Amino acid sequence: MDTNAMSVTLVANCCSRVMVLEQVGALLHSMSHTLRVTQGPDGKVIRARCRDRLSGSEIDVYAKVVINATGAFADDIRRTFNPE
Repeated sequence: MDTNAMSVTLVANCCSRVMVLEQVGALLHSMSHTLRVTQGPDGKVIRARCRDRLSGSEIDVYAKVVINATGAFADDIRRTFNPE
């Protein structure tokens, strides 16, 4: 499979998964910067204050599950909020 075909397959696969996630109530937010997080008694993130990098608006995101999908920077972000 050539690179272009692989890219198209990857994008199509991701888009179909996003549509399924949205149908069950998931919110996917891209191009944002996490300003601060609030942790529950068990140490899990329950709220994040985020700034949209395009509009500059800020929102509070409350969630049962938070996924740090920052790729190569995942450990840097994790250590920011949990230095252990």
